[in-house]
Amino acid sequence: MRFRTVWTETGQSRAVGGTLVDIAFLDNDEGTVAEALDEACRGATRARVAVAFAKGSGLVAAPALEELASRGRVELLAGVDFQLTDLAAVERFERPPSEARVFLHPDPASRVSFHPKVYLAESDDVSVALVGSSNLTAGGLNSNVEANVLVRGAPDTPLIQTIRAFHGRLWNSGFAFRLTDTFRKNYGRLQERRHMVELNLRGEADFTRAQRELRSAVVEAIASYRPTGER
Repeated sequence: MRFRTVWTETGQSRAVGGTLVDIAFLDNDEGTVAEALDEACRGATRARVAVAFAKGSGLVAAPALEELASRGRVELLAGVDFQLTDLAAVERFERPPSEARVFLHPDPASRVSFHPKVYLAESDDVSVALVGSSNLTAGGLNSNVEANVLVRGAPDTPLIQTIRAFHGRLWNSGFAFRLTDTFRKNYGRLQERRHMVELNLRGEADFTRAQRELRSAVVEAIASYRPTGER
């Protein structure tokens, strides 16, 4: 992974909170988040993850994270607000010393959505944090247009400590809990209901017509914007 070091006028790496760090920006173009996450996990002994969505496709895209769970500790925290998380993917981290939890606010009226995307892989000497927009999915890690900042530094780097503490607050909150049989059953029922509603919606004539009109509006907008010398 190519890191873009932030330089000062003296030619030294910039001190962030008094500690030298390497910084890179990842948008899945020149380098993918999957590549960076795999590299970070291969040299790590533990990892902390907090994402809005987690799917099996994400574990395929970055297999080193699951491999780390078999030899170190991974704390995976995934959101279930929109029923997009694959519980089967979460359950693959339910093996000591690793652990998985889901995050859900019990009051739907609170309008609190769990939406972070944080990855922190660490060894005794080096910590690598990825913070941005990429969920633990194939699209988020590989093909979507994303915006992530990667920070590599010593474990006692203030910024690394802040990210670690953020995950700890979520992990130890009253809204992060282990999967239970009752939750699995109810979540599966809700996922199935959501899927049926979406299928019915796509089958409605009004929805199909609205999609066509939206695409036509986009084409019209693109066709009307032609800077000099560009197609």
